Amino acid sequence: MTDVIDLPAKVVSFRDEARECFRLAKGEPHGEVRTILMGMAVGWLKLANHTTPSEAPQLEHADRND
Repeated sequence: MTDVIDLPAKVVSFRDEARECFRLAKGEPHGEVRTILMGMAVGWLKLANHTTPSEAPQLEHADRND
């Protein structure tokens, strides 16, 4: 199993996250789950509209003191 600490940092694209939520919602047979996914997509788009690309968070591993 790969340790998360060994994974490279990745810049989060809020629009890509929203797009994926919409994609998942399109194929979801359960209405309640579709609603949740659509709400998540709207949340990601709100974040995308309130940040510039340079402000997008970068997922990084925390320094470990083992």
